[in-house]
Amino acid sequence: EVAIFTNLTRDHLDYHKTMENYAKAKAMSFAHLKKNGLGIINYNDKYKKYFMEACNGEYKTYSIDNKKATIYASNISVKYNNLEFDINGLYKKHIKTKLSGLFNVNNLMCAILALTHLGYDIDSIVKNISELEPIESRQVLIDSKLGFKVMIDYGHTANAIRNLYNYIKPLVKGRIIVVYGAAGSRDTQRMIDVANYVTENMDYCFFTIEDARNDEPDYLMNLMVSEVKTKNYEMEENRDEAIKKAIMYANPNDLVLILGKGLESYQITKGKLVPRLNDLESAKKVLNELEKVSQKN
Repeated sequence: EVAIFTNLTRDHLDYHKTMENYAKAKAMSFAHLKKNGLGIINYNDKYKKYFMEACNGEYKTYSIDNKKATIYASNISVKYNNLEFDINGLYKKHIKTKLSGLFNVNNLMCAILALTHLGYDIDSIVKNISELEPIESRQVLIDSKLGFKVMIDYGHTANAIRNLYNYIKPLVKGRIIVVYGAAGSRDTQRMIDVANYVTENMDYCFFTIEDARNDEPDYLMNLMVSEVKTKNYEMEENRDEAIKKAIMYANPNDLVLILGKGLESYQITKGKLVPRLNDLESAKKVLNELEKVSQKN
């Protein structure tokens, strides 16, 4: 009935080899649309033509700012757990939601085009968007008593982290301190790209392990930083220790951003699933200890 194309960025190239192959593979889903189905396409993505050409039915487009799209957004206001914007074009509506980030402007426009095609009333959709709760493992925010914030997010590709950074940067008065881990048995260029991006854009980085899987942690971590040209990072193989170091490094008005695993309560090491506290629980444990010490002093 409906196929949605949001964006295409580097991932899974251990299998697809090239971005063009990856785009063609994704676009195959649009070829399987029913004749009266709808393809929904991000007008701003450079790979949009693959999806337009493959689309078996009608397609509609959406955009943050391009008036050529079927619908486009304007008057965007982004705050923590609060997002407002106007939709223009086919529909003219004001959207208000507890979701946040510029990427959710795109996601909500996709949802609106999909749901109206399936027969839902636009006014009911807008009302329900206002009642949505933030998604687990995305932008989970802890407002500590020590004057800084901690955010846990599942983002693990350069594009996801770039979108997240663009969302939080205007909201952070102090520094952004990052915890990011290397992943084994995956396209290694992905983690190299992230290491380059976070060291170039964030204030300080603690590099650790996401899931080593069948690879050696030391090898993965050294490979991850092999192209980094800055000195604003340190390495800590133990993920919980890296989280602790990042939180202890923070000052009032800073944000500690813990990326990659979200609320997953395990790590894969030497091919085995090893239980651990998830990143949120690990961060809360450190914060509780620091807050107790602060209260005594």
